[in-house]
Amino acid sequence: MSHLTYIGHCIETEVAGGAEQVLIDLACYANSETHSFQAVVLHFGHPWIAEQCETHGIEHIVVPFRRNFKSTKRLPLFAWEFGHWLKR
Repeated sequence: MSHLTYIGHCIETEVAGGAEQVLIDLACYANSETHSFQAVVLHFGHPWIAEQCETHGIEHIVVPFRRNFKSTKRLPLFAWEFGHWLKR
């Protein structure tokens, strides 16, 4: 039985553009052309990213606490929350 390594792509964005398309392309490639990696897209509820992930069969997870990510002052709190959230 092979063991897959998961790669999480986390992107913070307001609009869909080139970087978001590259994110989807990389995830598609990792999932279809490699046998070692499983891409998981992490996002803050971006509708276009969610739609593309569903269309291409890419696992995606909405990170539920964007507020702390957007604040330099609260970024350490985000890192702590994110670390604990990933362990679940």
